[in-house]
Formats: sequence, C-alpha cells, structure tokens
Amino acid sequence: MSLVTEHQEQYSSWEEYRGRGIVQGTPEPQQDDDDDDNGITPPTLINSDWSLQGGMWTIHEYELEDFQPRIGASHWKGYVKCVKNWLHRWLTDNHCPFMHAYLYSRAGLPPCLQDAYATLTAYMGKTEKNEEVVMQLVEYKANSLLRQYRSLETFPVIDSCGIPTSLAALDTYGHLARVQALFIYQFIRLFDGDIRQRAQAEKLSIVLQEWRTQLWESAKVNEYLQDRIDDPDPPTKSSDDRTHRPVTQLWRDWILAESVRRIWMVANYTHTVYLIMRDGQAVCPGSIIYTLRCSLWEAVSAAEWFDLSKNKDPLFIRSDPPKTLLVKASPVEVDEFALSIVNIMWDSYSIDSWFTKAPGTNLQALLHI
Repeated sequence: MSLVTEHQEQYSSWEEYRGRGIVQGTPEPQQDDDDDDNGITPPTLINSDWSLQGGMWTIHEYELEDFQPRIGASHWKGYVKCVKNWLHRWLTDNHCPFMHAYLYSRAGLPPCLQDAYATLTAYMGKTEKNEEVVMQLVEYKANSLLRQYRSLETFPVIDSCGIPTSLAALDTYGHLARVQALFIYQFIRLFDGDIRQRAQAEKLSIVLQEWRTQLWESAKVNEYLQDRIDDPDPPTKSSDDRTHRPVTQLWRDWILAESVRRIWMVANYTHTVYLIMRDGQAVCPGSIIYTLRCSLWEAVSAAEWFDLSKNKDPLFIRSDPPKTLLVKASPVEVDEFALSIVNIMWDSYSIDSWFTKAPGTNLQALLHI
C-alpha cells in the first residue's frame, strides 16, 4: 500500500508542496482575545493544513508477524520503559511525547485527567508500606472513570471500517481526555506486577478499545475538524475564509489531531506489546500517518511551529515499512515518540542500517533507555 496520499501525489517533493501552500506576507490580523502572541501577527497559510486531510485518518494494515520474530524481548521492555518515563515526565514537566503541554491550556485539565494525575503521582511515590493503599486508589479511580462515562447517552455511527458502532455524546476533547485517563490506569495495572490489578485491567481492555475507536470517529466528525476533513468546500464559507487561516488556529488544530493520533498509537501498541510479552504473539492493530519531525511537538508557540514546519518536511508519514523513513530522514531528525515506535516496528537490521546516518549515537541513547 502506498504511503503517499492522493492529496500529496501531485507534488514531487515537500518543497514543491510547501511552495504551493505558503502565502508571502500577512493579511489582516485574526486573533482570539485569549491569544498571547506578544503583539506579533502570525503568518497565514493557504491549503497547508497538511495534518488535517481526509486520507490522513486511514488505518493501514501492518503485518507484525513479518518482523516480530526478528524483534527481541529487549525492544518490548524498552518500549514499556519509555512509556513509564513519559508518564513521569508528564507529572514533572506537564507534557510528554503523547501529552501535549498546550492541549488543555484554554479550558484547563479535564477533571478525569486531574484524577489520573493525582493517582499517578501517588503511584510514582508508592513504597512497600503504602503500596496496598495506593493500588486500592488506582482501582477506585479507574472504576469511577468507568461509572462516569458509561452513563453517557450514545448514538449510532458507522466507523472507518464500515462497522456499525456507537458514539458517546462528547466532543473530541472529551473523548480524548477519557482515553488518556483510562490508558494511564491501564498501564499502571498491567505492568505493576500486582496480580489482582492485572486481571482487572485485562477485563477493561475491551473498554479502552471501544473508547479509542469512538475517539477516532469523533475526530473526523467533531465541529473542530469537520470542515477541514470531510467538507473542504463548505458553501457557507467564502474562499478567503477557507484558505486564509491564522497559524494560531492551525497550530491548535494540529495539537488536537496529533494528540488523537498519538494516544491511539500508544494505547494500541502498549496493549499489543503486553500481549506479546504475555503470550509470545499478538495481532497488530494497524499503523497510521503521524508527525515524525523532531521539535514540532515541543514548539511553544504557533510562530515557532509554523517556522519549523514551513522550512522542513514535517515527516507526516507512517513509520512503517522502514524504507520510507530510511530515505527521508536520519534518526536525529525524528522525535522521541516516533523513535519508540520504530523500536517496536523495525527489526534490528533495519534499525542498525538507519543509524549509519547518525554516527556516534544509537536508539537506546536517543530514547534514554
């Protein structure tokens, strides 16, 4: 299956695609009252919301069994260590490779994630003396989350695979927050070593699967993304409204969409890794296109994000199969999240070949494992 979307195929390179999309100069300012851009009017883009195209939400099949026999146990353990480190960084730094620092900056951290944050803090500080109480807290908060959201009204939809399902009456931010919160509880309970908690978490795996499916569908129909994904030419909008969009809005849309993609991946792949470590095999849930270019996720302003994405290919691609990324970038150009996915999707031979482009470093060093 081709890794290049229909939208991109008409351009021979990122530079050509980029040249079509960027407007030189800045039109009249379009800023929200709560934006803090230090008085600087950001540039705007034409047709360059590259991360919000319809084809970008396709889930591609990935034959894990082609590579699994050549991926050692150290890869799976390294991935689990990565995720644990990321959760710790979320507590200390307010962000990590799948929790963006500015995702909830406008409305504040949702209550379900406030509970998850407090519970994770207690868990990271647990000792032999308080371990039982801490794990009781984890179980209680996980069950409270389920009770809170299972009572929500749902409505029928058809998912990306054409399968009838239901969608909770939440916006995309609401779906995203509950998936993030449940994933945190699931990760703690699956990998802590507590037999009871692991058994309980295994029973809830189907719930996380349902919620992340609903999140994925919501991201395609929610009011934040609808006119940019499914209806690129809405009759109620003028051409200027459609094509001249402030970078601040583009950045916010990208943060939301990329957060959806990353939690979809980390939730799916963590469960897959758990099954492989437990049973020796698992079915891969598929792969998706996401942003691999380093520094874009860490950008602290719309202007910085825009500058980074306009000057270099954002590497908005799949990280499998290896041949695409091997050609497009060296390891030091790829961000930490993508490197962790490479670690569990590529065999050692492909990884070693790729790192010939980055002498003096290796995957373990870049992942801090």
